Amino acid sequence: MASLGCMMAELYMARTCKWGVLRVMGGDVWNHSGDVLITPANNRLSGREGLDGMIHQKAGKELTQVTRNICLDMRKINAPPCAVTKNVITEPFALG
Repeated sequence: MASLGCMMAELYMARTCKWGVLRVMGGDVWNHSGDVLITPANNRLSGREGLDGMIHQKAGKELTQVTRNICLDMRKINAPPCAVTKNVITEPFALG
């Protein structure tokens, strides 16, 4: 099996809506541009493993600091940083 770094991006789905075209892609997406990148993460938003870790590495320290601050804020109210079925939206930082 090829490593993730040398795979080509694959278009899984494209749908047109009133705001534009939604494209769902997988594989090596680093050389593609888009308005949003939806990625898996654990509920701690740690950015230490798997695809989440790769994204944190490419986005830079700013993403790690933002997700760390989200974690601290959520702990103040005794909630998980990113509960199952929830999402977190950040700037793209060095990905953009």
